[in-house]
Amino acid sequence: MRRDDLRAFFEHSPTVRMLRSDLAPWILAFLHGTFKANAEIAIGQSELRDRLAGFLEELHETVPEVMNGSPERYIAQWTEFLWLRRFVEAHSSEPQYQLSASAEEAIRFIEEAISRRQNMVGTEGRLRMIIDALQDIVRGSSDDPERRLEYLRKQRD
Repeated sequence: MRRDDLRAFFEHSPTVRMLRSDLAPWILAFLHGTFKANAEIAIGQSELRDRLAGFLEELHETVPEVMNGSPERYIAQWTEFLWLRRFVEAHSSEPQYQLSASAEEAIRFIEEAISRRQNMVGTEGRLRMIIDALQDIVRGSSDDPERRLEYLRKQRD
């Protein structure tokens, strides 16, 4: 990787822009919950607006200072930032929206990072159990009967 390529990527990538956004946790939660969790490929503008309005209401109950703009403003901004793709189907009278490749990439990155973190915590716990079991085996397998009795008494107490 060359520095110039990395700098250009960090300056111009919609995926990086999304991940670096102050609102990334809420944007990603909404987009994931709306599109990925429901296996939605495309959503009409009015339905997307309604879902975002509901999400914002729920969000403001716990974090009232975040995302105080209108749903329409966010949808337009996310389309401009290339996080959503807007198109009109021949048989539809309203625009449809779907996740852009950049948004898909950001969601996938976060899902994998969270999954790795959760697996690491589980692995650490299992490793701790193995180490404790090995220590018990070492302490409990002493050839010296007095040492073994001392260990068993400590364990009992």
